[in-house]
Amino acid sequence: MPHLLNISIGPVQEFIASARRCQDLWYGSELLSELSKVVALHLRANGARAVIFPGGLSKALTLAKDASVANKILVVLDGDEAAVKAAADAAEQAMRTHLDGVAAGIFNAAYGKLQGPDVEEAQAMAWDQVRDLMEFQWVAVPYEENLPGAYKTARETAERLLMAAKNTKPWHQPSWARAGWRKSSLDGVRETAIPDRFFEQREGRSKEEHELWLYRTFRVKPAERLCGVGLLKRWGQDANSDEATPLSFHSTSHMAAAPLRARAAGMAQEAGVRLAWQDYEQCLRKAPSWGHLRGRALT
Repeated sequence: MPHLLNISIGPVQEFIASARRCQDLWYGSELLSELSKVVALHLRANGARAVIFPGGLSKALTLAKDASVANKILVVLDGDEAAVKAAADAAEQAMRTHLDGVAAGIFNAAYGKLQGPDVEEAQAMAWDQVRDLMEFQWVAVPYEENLPGAYKTARETAERLLMAAKNTKPWHQPSWARAGWRKSSLDGVRETAIPDRFFEQREGRSKEEHELWLYRTFRVKPAERLCGVGLLKRWGQDANSDEATPLSFHSTSHMAAAPLRARAAGMAQEAGVRLAWQDYEQCLRKAPSWGHLRGRALT
């Protein structure tokens, strides 16, 4: 008998809520899309009769980054309950194996040149945080395909049961909880996976050199603390990119100022606007962050 297997991968809201930079938000969405494709491809390669979601990509679906999908997978599987459960468990394992591969590249890049017991503990905690992050929830509903309306009823039942599973999921004490470690500055949920001593300026290193080292090593500013999930998003594009030129992202401040810049550009020919904007630019030039704004003047 065919079964409708309905799968949800998450969390989506947590990725969005804890994003501080545009890159954090982009990579969180990119990672969820990538893991959803891993699950769909695994099921398609291992006996799924039809891949309903991701829709329209069932034949051409690959791990290529030019095709993004939602965190929902819906497939039709033949077999009894045991066979469907085995297929769902295998798909979850494929997702977690892929995530481990992604995290390995990131943590090797971040911790690879550092030494010390606190580094080993921080890396172990980061691994636990990432492995505890992803939720893989599924339900399966059998249906008689020759019966009129059977698929519609099964689909509605699968959606209802999956929502119930999300609302009644069990909670457990996290393995990554540590006493005496600061919390992540992004959301305050998990402990930071960066030992405090690395934020102390070393003798013989200027403040600017220290801040540059912090960014190159952990992708953080001096006041930031990142958990393993934060490192995953902040380092993800650089550590696992197969692009010749890494993607660049505008800052959230740049995006917030975009409507003002667009409106000012449209008014550039009006009397007084050009001079006022030039005065504004002169004030910005005196600010320490002018280098980030250079080249974006009103033209």
